[in-house]
Amino acid sequence: MKTNTSVDLFNKYFSLNNRQIIVKLKNNQYYKGKFIGYFKDDLDSTENNIAIWHLTEEDTLFGTDSFGFLIGHLINHSDISQVKFLEDNSLMVF
Repeated sequence: MKTNTSVDLFNKYFSLNNRQIIVKLKNNQYYKGKFIGYFKDDLDSTENNIAIWHLTEEDTLFGTDSFGFLIGHLINHSDISQVKFLEDNSLMVF
């Protein structure tokens, strides 16, 4: 049975107190910050696949600036190569 890596990432991420992470993409780009939201793959599905993560480099409650423009980065889960969790220095590789 294939594991759902997006749910594994969700569970690990939200179990931490310090949620600062470094995300490495498959094209070797790096982003440091915190996930502030996500988009599910299919809302009607019984599975909890996360398709897109919303990552910001600053602490914020909302993902928009004062003009309503999106801040941070929308990252497809399939584009993530690895995630380093700064709280415990663990590494999740996809």
